[in-house]
Amino acid sequence: MTEEEILKKAIERADKVNPNWYVELHKDWHGHEDFIGVYEIIFSHSFAKALFGIGWAYSLSHMVTWKEPLKFIEKFMEDAP
Repeated sequence: MTEEEILKKAIERADKVNPNWYVELHKDWHGHEDFIGVYEIIFSHSFAKALFGIGWAYSLSHMVTWKEPLKFIEKFMEDAP
């Protein structure tokens, strides 16, 4: 999958779990919304909680060590039920 496809699928999955994760992200970035990009999304706590569930903190700390964090997300989504 391309990075764009991975991000799209991850956002769709996060939306199913918590459709308000993006609202929470905007609260964190209030006044700086123009600067929200891919990395601000995938490393945000609200997105991680929605995508990874209970183990979000562990997954987020592990993902940060990957050279290509979107590949971590892709592998997570392949392995998760």
